[in-house]
Parts: sequence; structure tokens; C-alpha cells
Amino acid sequence: MMEYLIGECNYGGKLQDDWDKKILKSILKRFINKEIIFCQDYSLNENDKTYFLPVRYDYKDFIQCIKSLPPNPHPEVYGLNKNAGVMRNLSISNKLLDALLNIFGENVYNKLKTSDHYVYNIAENILLKMPDSFDTEEILNQFSTNNNECLVSVLFQELLAFTYLQDVVKSSLTDLLNAIKGLTVLTPDLEDILTSLGSSLVPKVWQKCSYSSLKPLGSYISDLIERINLFQKWFSFGKPKDFWISGFYFPHSFMSAVKQDFARKNKISVLELTFDYEILKTKRAENYPDVGAFLYGIHLLGARWDEIKQSLEEEFPMVMYEELPLLWVKPCLKNELKGERKYTCPLYRTTERKDILKIHLEEKNIKEIYLHLNSARSYSSRKS
Repeated sequence: MMEYLIGECNYGGKLQDDWDKKILKSILKRFINKEIIFCQDYSLNENDKTYFLPVRYDYKDFIQCIKSLPPNPHPEVYGLNKNAGVMRNLSISNKLLDALLNIFGENVYNKLKTSDHYVYNIAENILLKMPDSFDTEEILNQFSTNNNECLVSVLFQELLAFTYLQDVVKSSLTDLLNAIKGLTVLTPDLEDILTSLGSSLVPKVWQKCSYSSLKPLGSYISDLIERINLFQKWFSFGKPKDFWISGFYFPHSFMSAVKQDFARKNKISVLELTFDYEILKTKRAENYPDVGAFLYGIHLLGARWDEIKQSLEEEFPMVMYEELPLLWVKPCLKNELKGERKYTCPLYRTTERKDILKIHLEEKNIKEIYLHLNSARSYSSRKS
């Protein structure tokens, strides 16, 4: 009853992510189990004897025990790595800074950063850095003559999405420059762009048609240019040997296309297929895969990949994110999937952890069940 009330109603009711709920339930099992009742010297934390249950079960004994507990317990008490505490503190700090920016943002912008000349230079530099937009007619002609593979459809979809985003960025910056010059009226949207650029934030107008990203303005522009160049090379020189999965606008479409191309080639139903995954001992591909696709740009949080043991291991202290080696995604029949002991790892697009893809990682050599549950906090690409 207690486990259900806490795990599902109290704390669990505030969690939206199913993987966070799994972590919570795993933590609760450390504190709510039969050993607490039948083992008199049961310790809530093996490495810290501060956390114990009173031998006597009187009300005053429990109150005294609760009062003796530290007000700010360290992450190890819950079976978490020290990095979890660092991440918590960073999250609290970021929320505080965001709140201060919301309160004093306009004043900071007006007093410290500036002038219209400052924002004018930023907008002008972004326009100079932005590559040429894709030729939509050329894309359509190319697609109409070469659409045998589903991956070509994915490329077409990505090119159109980035073309639209490019046009929005360029046109809005051009309008802003004209407004600063006094040639046009400063509309509410342009005023938002003006304030955002002065605060090094991505304008809301861009976010509405953008891929998921939590990056500040400078990193966002660099990331956008890198993504555009990636698909420009694919369009100009053909399919790459490996794919930067974090750079896709629609990663789900890419994964579906890999499966559909395999189904067409082997003349089987796509409903009979699933994915098998193999982590290689290299960062980038030298050759094309026999089947499926090679993916890079995936990062782990809450765990690391041991290339020697070929398994998930506990993360190193103060190393928050670690890049996963090249991931080989292999379509296969569901009834042929190897029955090895693997861990289903969620793959998120950003650190907000909203959209999920699932991959399976080897979990052999993991010493405690909580480690691989904690690695459920692994994310997709540092796209954010």
C-alpha cells in the first residue's frame, strides 16, 4: 500500500516520464521491503550508517530518528551516482537564472547590452554565416527521378523542413535590419527577435518552425549550419556511410525508412520486422553496412559504455555526458531477434526528455539493478 501511494500517487503522480517512474519505484524498493521488518540491523545506505531504522517502534523513536537525518542527503543515499547531485544543482541554478532573466531581462538588455547597433551586428553576422537556401525545384526534380528508396523520401522531407526554417530565419533578420534602419515598422514579432538576439536567445518565431533544441543563440546557429551542410552533402554526393541521428528534423521517419527499405529488398512485411542493435568499437564508419545503418551523435547520461567489456557501466565522476561509439541499427525478423540479456534504453531528442526512441544495450556485467535503471536517463544527441 505504501509503495503504491508514494510511487503512483504522491511522487509518482508528479512524474510524466515512465522511465522516471521506474527509477522512483527502484528507489522505493530500497526503503520499502521485507528486510526492514525482519532484519534488525537493516541499513538504508551501506556506506553511511547515519541512515538507519530505530530498533524500537515507538512513535517518539521514529520522530527522533527523523530529526537526526541530514536536511540535504547526498545522492548516494538513494543509490544514485554523485553526478546526479551535480545535475540537480545545475538544474536549480539554471531555473534561478531563467527566473531572473524573465524578471530583469528587458532592463538588462536595455542597460547592459545595448543598443540597436549591437543587435544589428548580431543579425548581420548571422545572415553572413547562413549558407544558401536549397533550390526547391531542384529538390523536387531530383526526388521525382530517384525515389526508389525510402531514405530518399526522408532526405526530401529534411531538405524541405530546413529550407523553410532557413527562409524564416533570413527573412525575419532582414526585416529586423530594415526596422532598425527605420525603413519598416517594428512589429511585436520583430521586437521579440530584437530582445532575444540581445539576450543570446533563440527567437520564438524561429522556435515555432525549428527542430527541438535547447541551445542558446550562438550554439543554435552553429548547430543549424552544421545540419544544413550535412544534408547538402547527402543531396550532392549521395548517401553517407553513417548518419548523424541527432541532426535529423524527423529521426522517427529515418528509423522507419531503414526498416521499410529492408522490407522491400527482402520482400517481407514491415510489420514482421524489428531492430537489433550493435555498438561498434569505432566512432565513425569506414564502409557502408551490409544491412541497416550506422548512427553516431548519441550521448549517454547516467551511465557509460565500456568498449572493452562491451557493456554499460557506472559513469565516471564529473563526466555528465559520454558519447556512445558508432551504433549499428540492423532490421531483423521479430522471431529471429537474439534473446540475449539486454537493457531497453530510451533515446531522447533533447534533455527535456519528451520524444523517445528505444534502443537495446547489453547490460551484462552491471553489478546492481539500479545502475541500468538509472541509465534510463540516457539521451539522443546533444542536439539541445
